[in-house]
Amino acid sequence: MGQVVTNLQPSGRLRHIVMGKFRIIYEVVDGDIFVMRVWDARRDPGSFVVE
Repeated sequence: MGQVVTNLQPSGRLRHIVMGKFRIIYEVVDGDIFVMRVWDARRDPGSFVVE
């Protein structure tokens, strides 16, 4: 459903969707959805880190 994220590592593995003021970063593995981060989209994207 969401777009593939190309500016985060590992590139092409994560997806994101924006809902209201939040950006939700997730990964789909074998049909399961794992939410990696819920991010306030008003924040500086340079401080975004996925561990």
